[in-house]
Amino acid sequence: MSHERPFSSTLLLAAGVLTAFACQQASASCAKPWIFFDVGDTLVNASPDPKNLGHMKDERYVKGALPYLSQLKKKGYTLGLISNIPPTWGDEGEFHQVPDKRTRQLLFAQKSFQQDWKKGEPEFDWSFFGKIKGSGNHRIFEGRIFFPNHISERKPLTCSECILNRGLESAKAAGCQAIYIGESQAEMNAAEKAGFVPFWYRADSQNAKFLPLNRIKDYVAHYHAGDWKESAPQLKAEPLRK
Repeated sequence: MSHERPFSSTLLLAAGVLTAFACQQASASCAKPWIFFDVGDTLVNASPDPKNLGHMKDERYVKGALPYLSQLKKKGYTLGLISNIPPTWGDEGEFHQVPDKRTRQLLFAQKSFQQDWKKGEPEFDWSFFGKIKGSGNHRIFEGRIFFPNHISERKPLTCSECILNRGLESAKAAGCQAIYIGESQAEMNAAEKAGFVPFWYRADSQNAKFLPLNRIKDYVAHYHAGDWKESAPQLKAEPLRK
């Protein structure tokens, strides 16, 4: 009987070794990994408004998301967003004369959130991910929010111009490893393929948890391909009040 490892298993093992090696290499030049988030059903709860086409109903933070972002920022983590908003957002209307496309998209997204956000809930804080500088049509966003310029760049696709890859490259340019947190299994697979360390936020679970702050370093250092599938149920959350 042959005891050779199946070819597919060998590839999976090799991928895991390469991912772990990449994590070690990045950590040598970057004190903390960058952490990117999906938006819908990961940071924000919302559903389409049946009475107002094109709008969401009662948008608000997912339970625990705002204190989690606040604690990450306090601990010195660099945070980013990777979102599949429509590529045409901002191309018409009051922001269409802003030259930078990403800034136009963001200005439109901010207005959309303001209109659809549930009254009485803490507003979505975009400043975790960067800031807009300048005024009027000369405004430009500087930070780590990535939107698709074309449909072909949306998640879960991976390509040199795709938003997953562009987000990852921004972290790599700073010498940092990158974590991607989202609720979609397809996006977990795509993020891993692109080179992220993915963490699955199980939005459909009653025990949905973010990656605990006290486990981030070990999670990245010891990550192997496919670990995201088993990670969430085994993690205990660190208290956020510290």
